[in-house]
Amino acid sequence: GCGWLGMCLARNAPGVEVYMSEQPAGMEHLQRNIDLNRASGLPFSTVHAATLDWGDCSACELFQQRWDLVIGSDLLYSEQGLSDLPRLFSRLAGDTTRVLYAHTLHRYDHLDVEFFKALKAAGLECREVGDVA
Repeated sequence: GCGWLGMCLARNAPGVEVYMSEQPAGMEHLQRNIDLNRASGLPFSTVHAATLDWGDCSACELFQQRWDLVIGSDLLYSEQGLSDLPRLFSRLAGDTTRVLYAHTLHRYDHLDVEFFKALKAAGLECREVGDVA
């Protein structure tokens, strides 16, 4: 993606360390967006980008750190993500980590049910919040 969610967080919480991740194919686009925002004067000195291949997380620097908060939005768009994304969330989450993920229901109906089953199988609790109408 474009990093919109992470950049909004960084813009509204100056000084907070924000790490945005992207799969290898999208990393150049993400870094360009961060650079453009920095060049426009936004306080992004604590914003970082890291490559994260959901299917092969063995060499990712993000797993060497403890996280207070992991956030994401609408990241599921393929069958491969059904197993990779819950496993990724589980690996990033420590004992005190809160994972907040916004998922648009019915965007890909055929993936929704299986995704929620995979979250449960990974030991992650899922709660529906907000207006679903």
